[in-house]
Amino acid sequence: MPFPLSSLPYGFRQRLRELATPVEAYQLQTAAPNFSGFQPLVMLNRSDYNNVYIVDGAVSDSHLICGLKYSEKRLIPLSGDELHIRQKLCLENLKSIDKVLNHYFLSECVRIHFNNVHINSTFFKKLYSNLMINCNPDTRRPSFFVIYHCTFDPEGLTAVYRTLLKYSQKILWYPLPVDWLHNMMNENVSGLEHLSVSFESAEALNVDKTLFLQFCLAQATNFEFEISIKFFEFKQSIKQRIDLLMSGNFTTFVERCPVKSVRKVVFEMFFNSTDKWEYELCGP
Repeated sequence: MPFPLSSLPYGFRQRLRELATPVEAYQLQTAAPNFSGFQPLVMLNRSDYNNVYIVDGAVSDSHLICGLKYSEKRLIPLSGDELHIRQKLCLENLKSIDKVLNHYFLSECVRIHFNNVHINSTFFKKLYSNLMINCNPDTRRPSFFVIYHCTFDPEGLTAVYRTLLKYSQKILWYPLPVDWLHNMMNENVSGLEHLSVSFESAEALNVDKTLFLQFCLAQATNFEFEISIKFFEFKQSIKQRIDLLMSGNFTTFVERCPVKSVRKVVFEMFFNSTDKWEYELCGP
């Protein structure tokens, strides 16, 4: 049930402001601008589009690392009443994400990179709660998540399949779990427009053809599935696996004018982008 802020005595408002994190305080101040008792105002700190900011738990989980010219780095503390709005954020080696979420609007990021992070259900619930804060109605959702060498407990992995894929629609995941297709189908991952994944070996292509077809059909009509194989293998052996998976349901992709919406699957060797094969789903 909504609670009218005006019914709070002034002292209670001050205490609420003292206990609030910068993210929570900003929400209070936005909901009730110039409302007596919610001062001091949170300071918004925005970044340039091309800057990448890092929070590396191996260095400090309470500082942003900003790369400067000539390999110089600047540490920005995640403290006080400062709230950060950065376009590109990399989270590495984190044991706790609390400091980041208290001082950061993740919904403003166009790229969020997770590197060597253990994702459990608690971690994900906190992360997703912050992503759902819409501090700017005109902003677009994060366009790109990168999941690199992360570990998961079963609940955390389920949450990623069930929620994060539907939130972003564009993810680079390396390495993708071996049972990725069954997991995505079990969690009804559908309506995606773009998914980019990376495999350590072509063995990950040994999936059920019918299930792979059903997965592609469950996505948007303009779905593009990019599969990068990050392994030094003989090209011909990989092409044979691709041909087997694509046979019957897919044909070689053809550029059209005017452009026609098709479900597209692209295979590429990670270390040699010239080895690239593009297919489209047969039929309407």
